[in-house]
Amino acid sequence: MLFHRYFKSMLLPITFGVALMTRGVVFAANTSDKGSPVVSQPEFSWDTVPLFAHLGQSEGFFTDDQIRYLARFPVVVIEKTQGIDVKPNNVEAHMIREFKRIHVLNPSCTLIAYMNGFINWPRCYASNAEFLQHPEWSLRDKKGNLVLKNDRHFQYDLSNPEMRDWWLGMVRYFANDAGCNGIFVDAIVQVERQSSTKIAEWGEEKYQAMLEGARDLLIRSMDIMGPQRQLIFNGIFVNKNWWDHSGLAWTNYCTGMMCEFFAQADKETGLLNPDRLAQEIKIIGDLGRQGKMVLVKGWPSPELHFQNENSKNLSDEEKRKILQDGLEVSLAAFLIGAEKGCYFGYSWGWLAEQGWFEWQPEFDKPLGPPQGPAVRTGNIWQREFEHASVWLDADKAEGRIEWHTPLE
Repeated sequence: MLFHRYFKSMLLPITFGVALMTRGVVFAANTSDKGSPVVSQPEFSWDTVPLFAHLGQSEGFFTDDQIRYLARFPVVVIEKTQGIDVKPNNVEAHMIREFKRIHVLNPSCTLIAYMNGFINWPRCYASNAEFLQHPEWSLRDKKGNLVLKNDRHFQYDLSNPEMRDWWLGMVRYFANDAGCNGIFVDAIVQVERQSSTKIAEWGEEKYQAMLEGARDLLIRSMDIMGPQRQLIFNGIFVNKNWWDHSGLAWTNYCTGMMCEFFAQADKETGLLNPDRLAQEIKIIGDLGRQGKMVLVKGWPSPELHFQNENSKNLSDEEKRKILQDGLEVSLAAFLIGAEKGCYFGYSWGWLAEQGWFEWQPEFDKPLGPPQGPAVRTGNIWQREFEHASVWLDADKAEGRIEWHTPLE
């Protein structure tokens, strides 16, 4: 197999096709009495806003200055796009290379590798070489037709045990490198969130087998990672049209979760949805109190967003101003709900050039621990920190942070 031979040539001790756990066995070694995984969390601090970065740089490796910048974050997730323009495609090795560079400067930084649990992205991983040799590993409907993402990308048939074993080979690759502190698993929620029409096309039996396969994949991934590494699940989506649990039904299959579109304003009105925001605030706090790592992704105005094609027409100066102007309400919403283990990320996309290297002055200001939970009156929240007072009005989409200790 190409992937096996490739990594064997690198002398990495990866074994493919060998399951570490029997399918369906509960992840017992590292779970609490309630079944939720327990993992050694990284050191957490309220000294300043707890931050994370989640990015990829397609055209090559990070510069030395960029590595010094990323080493300031306590948590860094490197995306599937890292070095995809470097041939041959080997994002796995590129991630490890950058992890090691960051760890030299900040050994305590938690470094997470992006993996997609449902969509096969081309031009990324060296492992794709083996996947493309197995057409039976791609999802098909009842009639045998390929089920593609956006009519062009293969999707994993998670009901296929051999496909899962292949995917877990990548997990072992990351677990076998001391520079990697965990994996970020994307898109598995899309398996559950299928419309009734799509489920009918797949067949109910196939749909249930896909869900069972997804759970098995996560359970075995946690076992491979062990109690010292993270499995961050993306995750938290408050949308009653999709489901009634906002993604929390998956909390027993991960050590942490991401809320990808936290406090995101409506693209037409620019206003927040107070009910949805209230649920998001509650969820991130509850997960933090449960000992989960929670990555909370904030966004500026909808006019600056990776899904908005018009954003490309904005100048760098305009983008920088929109990013700065949108920070206070997004950061205020985060601080209203944040508990120990919650981290804030802020940009307009997932590429390096989409705001991740725009350090904001608020990130340096002393914060201190919260002095208690937020107080809510209607859709207005207030919360006190040792060095800051936070106020949020969800109806008006306004936020304010009063910093009590000025910068010297």
